[in-house]
Amino acid sequence: MKGSTKVHALDTDSDLTDLSDIDMKEDEQQSIKNDDTHSSESRNGSNNEGRSIKRKASSVPSVDSDAESDYAAKPLKKKPKKKASKRKTTKSKSTKSKGQSKTKNTKNRNAEDGDVDDQEEKPKKRVLLAKEVHWDDLPDWGDRTDCPLMKLPADILDMCFSTETDLNVRDYVALAGVSKYFRDRLTPKVFHCICWTKNVRRTSYSYLRPEFIVKPENLSIGKHIFSRGFKPWQIAKRTYKYCNRFLDNHYIPCGPRDQWSEAQYIVYKEEQDKWRQQVKQWKIKELRSEMDRKQQEERKEKTYAFLGNYRRTVLGAVAGRKDGEPPVQKDTRGLPIVNQKQAEEENEKAEEPDHADIAAHPKTSRKRKSILTNKKRWTVPDTDTEAEYEVSPHEYLKPDEPFVFDHWPNEWRALAVEWIHLKRINKTAAMRVFKVSEAELLCLSHLLVTNPMSSKNPQQAYLEVAVEALAFRSHGGPQGHKASLQARAERSARMAQSREEKTVQAKKDGTYVYKHRKMQIAPYDWHWKQYDIHGPNGNCDSECEACLHDGWSE
Repeated sequence: MKGSTKVHALDTDSDLTDLSDIDMKEDEQQSIKNDDTHSSESRNGSNNEGRSIKRKASSVPSVDSDAESDYAAKPLKKKPKKKASKRKTTKSKSTKSKGQSKTKNTKNRNAEDGDVDDQEEKPKKRVLLAKEVHWDDLPDWGDRTDCPLMKLPADILDMCFSTETDLNVRDYVALAGVSKYFRDRLTPKVFHCICWTKNVRRTSYSYLRPEFIVKPENLSIGKHIFSRGFKPWQIAKRTYKYCNRFLDNHYIPCGPRDQWSEAQYIVYKEEQDKWRQQVKQWKIKELRSEMDRKQQEERKEKTYAFLGNYRRTVLGAVAGRKDGEPPVQKDTRGLPIVNQKQAEEENEKAEEPDHADIAAHPKTSRKRKSILTNKKRWTVPDTDTEAEYEVSPHEYLKPDEPFVFDHWPNEWRALAVEWIHLKRINKTAAMRVFKVSEAELLCLSHLLVTNPMSSKNPQQAYLEVAVEALAFRSHGGPQGHKASLQARAERSARMAQSREEKTVQAKKDGTYVYKHRKMQIAPYDWHWKQYDIHGPNGNCDSECEACLHDGWSE
């Protein structure tokens, strides 16, 4: 039939979405489309009713009707975040661990990013490096090995090295240490005159008050060191004997020595060796204990150092740095950090037991070897020599301990060395007095002593003679050092004069600002100076211009 729909029979398993087999009229198709559009619009309208409609910003600016009012809108309060304890979580352990790991990673990443930004923003601190200074005023001798100084007449040498010259005590000690020629001429009497002329005093590490030395009988000895005659006063190397060979306390055969039999001599030598080993160990123990006692006394003296007029406790020692090396790393207390390997090695050495006290008896077999010789050919050996009763230095010294023996013992030279090592100076005073830089001071070994103003920043105590020698090397010798100090003094005098002229002109113009002059008092002197304080604020000097200008008087 024309215009009727033809619907094919569909099975239950057929696909209903395929509508290609269904024939429809044009009017019916148009009505279905209209119904679909109306239903979609109604559906969209019902959904948009519950949603908030977004408004577009107008292009015309709004005018505030009450712009001059002081009303300030209150800031909106943020809702407090819920704590982790109040949240109810029903996640499994796996999800929790994943979330925790994510948050940790994000936190670490953010922290790393922040650290990187801080490092980029902060300027890097410049690391101070050590700067070695060498002598540059010494001439190059080339291949010459002779010494023209020793060929000069004695009168010329007296004029160069007498006590009337500008040589310091350390110069005489250095000459005696490097040259045997000077060591022979600088006798104890000469050093006595040097110590008296250069104001060397006897001191002790327990107190600072120096003791005056006795005046020498003849002061002219120091003026004529080379022109007067002298006798060689070098002493031989000292030897220690552990016993006397005439006081042997062991078996000795009867009768004259030339009549001893071979068996008697063998027994005599065996008993003598046993007795010698025992007595020798006693002597070694005595020498070792005496050396330990001296080293302990020296170690006690080195626990204190005099800085200025006060005695300070030594906290540590710092070795000098080489050229281009950074300063020593320090801990929170300001002390140098010791290398862990070095500390372990020192502990191992300290824990090693000392077996020197144990007497080492030689192993002797009970069965003596019978030596059958002809009695006519047997002759008793000669008597024992003195060298067999001596103790060699390597037997009572430690493996790494050097053997020190002074062939020219001099009491006054030792006093001069002690006086030189006693005078120390801090870093600030060294840079101010000798005009050396901080980088140059890093090359000098120094001590760390207690600081009364800060327990975490110990003071650095340098040897004054070492800083003076550093200044000589840096400024081109003693003459160059004097010239540099003179140039600095002239420059500072010109600056002070110009400053004074500007001050006078400002006072005339009435534009000068008077400032209070505070009193500079050392920490230990505050108790004695507290009653001499001047000024209305209680901390001005007695010559304070501001107080005098204000008309304040005590």
